[in-house]
Amino acid sequence: MNVQATVVVGQRGEWLIAAFQNTKTHPLMAAIGIKIDSRQAPSTLPGREVPAN
Repeated sequence: MNVQATVVVGQRGEWLIAAFQNTKTHPLMAAIGIKIDSRQAPSTLPGREVPAN
């Protein structure tokens, strides 16, 4: 599983990529992180499915 983050900025009517990061994750470490810090839990935004534990 990978997590990708891209930061874009608007400048003079154009969008420019300011930063990019692609990080490999491990499912076990992700599960541990969620148990330790709930801010790392999957999104609960409408239209997004949250996997059952």
